[in-house]
This record gives sequence, structure tokens and C-alpha cells, in this order.
Amino acid sequence: AADLPPETIDILVVEATYGTSSHEKRNSREQRLVDKVRSIVARGGRCLMPVVALGRAQELLLILEEYWERNPDLAHVPIYQASALATRAMSIFQTYIEMMNEDIKAAFQAANPFKFKHVVQATKPDVSGPCVVMATPSMLQGGMSRDLFDMFASNPKDGLIIADFAVQGTLARSVLDSPADVLTRDGRKVPLRMSVDAISFSAHADYPQTSEFVGALKPPHVVLVHGEATNMAALRAGLLKSAASAQEAREVYMPRVTQAVRIPHKPEHLLKVVGRLAELPLVAGGPRGGGGPPP
Repeated sequence: AADLPPETIDILVVEATYGTSSHEKRNSREQRLVDKVRSIVARGGRCLMPVVALGRAQELLLILEEYWERNPDLAHVPIYQASALATRAMSIFQTYIEMMNEDIKAAFQAANPFKFKHVVQATKPDVSGPCVVMATPSMLQGGMSRDLFDMFASNPKDGLIIADFAVQGTLARSVLDSPADVLTRDGRKVPLRMSVDAISFSAHADYPQTSEFVGALKPPHVVLVHGEATNMAALRAGLLKSAASAQEAREVYMPRVTQAVRIPHKPEHLLKVVGRLAELPLVAGGPRGGGGPPP
């Protein structure tokens, strides 16, 4: 959770990625993920997980590593980390354990959790049989993840798991609508027969987190960024409703890209006092002359 600043906040800039949606409970998401991965490889398929190289990849690898360790029947199914950038970043995660959360620190007392037993770092993974492949980029716009998607798309045994927020206008977003066909990078139209699932592990805040944070700070002005228009509008309505319920004054702005936000501000005047007037006690509502407090 975000730390609350000690200062009074006049203007708060907050993301609107998920609008008024709520995240599924963490334990439930992790269970759905491993269940789906298992079902794909159990039918002889290849599971593609397009990921962000920093953070998301390591988070999901920890989940799968733990699950593979608890289920030895999966030992013959390789988990490939196919991102060169994620591989280079792994040494940082392996080194700076003290920067991780309490669960990772506790696990480190027994062994370094980022020293994987079941994960293979491979820029050219062997996908001839059942396997799990994490590859970048997460939105399938190019690179290894797109090449593998094109290869797997028409095979009903294979599966795609979108584990991050799918941005509008990307292939990752469009396949969630279950199109009959997709275009490969070389322009071929192929049927989409692989299974497609969205199990989000996005780090973006959901509505309960955002509304709680805004409610604690009570800013009179909130500027929404990083969100699609529909999500922004829904979040704006929610924040205005909560402010009205709490009888708090609040303006919520949802500017378009590059649009300036103008917030009126009444400047405060600074008055310097010298002489006898400076020796007099300040009285709220009292006179501003040098004649002392009112009788």
C-alpha cells in the first residue's frame, strides 16, 4: 500500500487504470493460475505467458517454482524464462533480497528463492512438447512472445494466459474478445484455437485501494491519469460520490492526453509586522491597526 504523506495535500494525481473494478483476492488468483497452467500442459499443450520483464516475470516464476516443487509429477515439464532482459535482471533480484517483501526475506533464511530449480533461462526454448514459456513483451506487439503466439495460436491444445493489464489497441487486448481469426506478423490470417485466459497480477491499484487512499488524504482536487476514458469516468463518479457522502469539497479532473489542467488558486498574502504592532498578541478577527485589541 502507498504511504500517506504527512503534509496536507491540495492536488492529488492518481491513476485510473482499473476504474471502479476490484481485484480478485491474491490467493484465488494464484490458484486459478496454477490450475490453468496445469490443465494446459496436462492436455499436451504449451502455455504461453507474455510478461513484463521486470517484476511481473519474477513474481510469476516464484509462484510456478513453488507449485512445481509441491507437485513432482510436473518435473518433466520445463518452465522457460525466454526474456534476455529478465534474465539479466535476475541477478539483481538474487542479490538485493533486503529490498524484497517480508515473505521473500523469510524464504531467504532457508535458501535464495530466486535460485530456481525448475526454471530454465533460454532465449530459444524447446517448445516441441508440453511446457510453460514466459516471454516479452506482455502486450504481444512483437518479440519472442508474438513469435510464439503466432506459432501456438491455431493449436487447441495450447493456451495463452494474460497476466497483466491488457492495453486497448494491442493484440493482448483483442484476443480477450475471442476473435475467430488473428493476423500473424507476416500477414497471414489464422484461426484462433488456443485457449485464452486473463488472470491479472497487475500492480495497478483497484478501486478499493484508490478510494481508500483518496479518502485518507481528502484532497480538494484530484487529477486522473493513466486510464481509458470509460474507466476514468467511472472512477471520477465514484470519487465524487464518496466525497459527497463524507461532505467533503472535491473536484475531479479527467484530462485527455496533452490537455492542460487549470486549477484556480487564491494566493495567500504574507504580511510582515515590525515595531509595537509585532509585540501585540494575534487575535482572530481583531483589528489590523496598531491600536491594540478591541475593547
